[in-house]
Amino acid sequence: MQQLDSQLGLGRCRPRSSGIHGVGIAIAILAALTTQARADTIWQAGDVITHRQDIWGDPNESAGMLLDQQFNFVYSSALVVGGTYRITFDGASDIHNYMPSSGPPASLSGSLSNPRSSVSGQFGGEVVALKLNVDFSDAGHTLGALGVFFGDILIHSYAPLPQVNGLSVRQFLAQANTLLGGGTVGYTPAQANALAVQLNAAFGGGGLSPFANANLMLAPTSTVPEPSAFALLLLGVGALLVRLARRA
Repeated sequence: MQQLDSQLGLGRCRPRSSGIHGVGIAIAILAALTTQARADTIWQAGDVITHRQDIWGDPNESAGMLLDQQFNFVYSSALVVGGTYRITFDGASDIHNYMPSSGPPASLSGSLSNPRSSVSGQFGGEVVALKLNVDFSDAGHTLGALGVFFGDILIHSYAPLPQVNGLSVRQFLAQANTLLGGGTVGYTPAQANALAVQLNAAFGGGGLSPFANANLMLAPTSTVPEPSAFALLLLGVGALLVRLARRA
């Protein structure tokens, strides 16, 4: 058996766990240097731009005029909010006729086309405004100085509704649409409406609200080290792997 092992080379086989461990260390080092968490985001005025529903709904305000100019470019056919039940807006003027909406926040009981009001009360208008803020940011029309998409910003430390912490604005918007359309998401239209109000006003006209600094942060981002630092990193990792390979 020993002779057979020798012929097969089994006697010379050694575990390479240390080499694998070295690769793991190298990957961990690279990940640590290329990932930058932004949980400590400190916002400045002008970093991001949002608008309240009354500003989007007023054709004489800057956001209302922007809506008139760009609606057909941002939305190929219509703006739609909701889920099982929906509200459809065919043009900017239809949104002006609808917003600002008022009344107790509620879910829809049927689908509507270009309404001037709905049973959803204020909640319907806040969801429309939040969709406008996300979509116009994605289209590049309301980007602030940071150039980040509003929809990608994360919600955190929001005590009234802890289950939304860690969600991006666009993820919350998806849940709000489900709730508006008659679905369930684990909280009420009134609770969703309160958060939507805060989000729409968070960076109003390029300004800054206390909610933004307390409850919104940039998502973790991947960054590339400077070329000189990256070269030193590769040399260091290479030396580490060589040393571990000699010990194996």
